[in-house]
Amino acid sequence: MEAGTAGEWQAALLRYSILRANQDSRFIVLCAGGGPSEDLGDDVVVTASYRDRGGGDYAPLNRPYGIGEWLSRNPSTRNSLLILDADVVLFRALPGWSATPGHPCGQFFHDMPGMLRESGVRGLTEHPELLAPVGIPLLITRGDLEALTPGWIEDTLTLRRYGLLANRWVPEMVGYCTAAASCGLEHQVMEVACGPLLFHYYHRNCGLQWMKAQYRPWEPVLDAPPSAAPVIQAFGQLLNEYAALRRG
Repeated sequence: MEAGTAGEWQAALLRYSILRANQDSRFIVLCAGGGPSEDLGDDVVVTASYRDRGGGDYAPLNRPYGIGEWLSRNPSTRNSLLILDADVVLFRALPGWSATPGHPCGQFFHDMPGMLRESGVRGLTEHPELLAPVGIPLLITRGDLEALTPGWIEDTLTLRRYGLLANRWVPEMVGYCTAAASCGLEHQVMEVACGPLLFHYYHRNCGLQWMKAQYRPWEPVLDAPPSAAPVIQAFGQLLNEYAALRRG
């Protein structure tokens, strides 16, 4: 996440959901460009801001660069790492997930298959057969993450430099996929982002019509209609519960 942005309230909600779910894991927050104004616990790692690297203004660069910075500062940690965006919440404790070397797990990203078929994307790796349409959440070993992060950065910069993708937000995601393929990683594709364990509440995911960009913390939100998916109803209840606590 980036200091001074909506990522701060989203990370605060994520932390609350983790505590509420009694998730017994270390929660590490990478915060680019300065310390957060929200209380995000003791494991906040402040990194440089990388959004202007390679020219232009592209905040998603903070993820691979920030991960690379954190890896270099922390020579030892747990072997399995679960990478989340700030706009994720947990509903239940995760069932002892672990990754195996060479075989990360990633959430299926529905717009990704078409992007991975583009010739400019496939040309970035010698192993296009290993391109997997994955995004957040990502479950990966530390060794695999260390191996692919330099290529993740370089491929993201290349995709942006040559305008190989029409959607300006996805080069970082595609750069992960091409770098992982170049490292010979074989992904297990998951479907977990729409419950029941967790929810990634990006726009229109699971039928969500609520816009996170328009939310003002910590205002209450309207209850989801009975026809809404259970995960959307649960998310609204969780957000209102935490917002009420923050309002006192």
